Amino acid sequence: MKKCFFILFIIAFSNISNAQIEVRTFEEVKKIGQVKTIDGIIAEITYNIKEPDTIYTLAFKNGNYDIVSVSFNGQDSTLFKFYKIMKSVFLPENKKNKNYTVFLKLGESEVSIARAKPFQGTSACFSATGGSLYLLEPQVDKLFGK
Repeated sequence: MKKCFFILFIIAFSNISNAQIEVRTFEEVKKIGQVKTIDGIIAEITYNIKEPDTIYTLAFKNGNYDIVSVSFNGQDSTLFKFYKIMKSVFLPENKKNKNYTVFLKLGESEVSIARAKPFQGTSACFSATGGSLYLLEPQVDKLFGK
């Protein structure tokens, strides 16, 4: 009888202790591309796979060096479409158009991509809540890992 009680006690105790610990797997974040300046990394796109989808995140430093991030999923080739829209700023007809702007919803965020000339050459200005990011054409390619 003591053995039976002891075995029941061990089984009950092991079930209680298992309920307190939950083992979770680490979701690996992988980098697609990044843009660096003298000040360090100013923008990067990363992704991680969360079944059944891939989640992409664009993180960048705004003018105050705060980090702004926009996340979106990978369905319907969103990353490729986003890249094409960013590159559209540099098409000859859009370089000439001072008002060229594309408004879109990226994930849950309302964003815009516009033609800008802040310094030298034409830049793509990506704007989201929290800040803006200015990129030259080669920087756009680096950001998207091209």
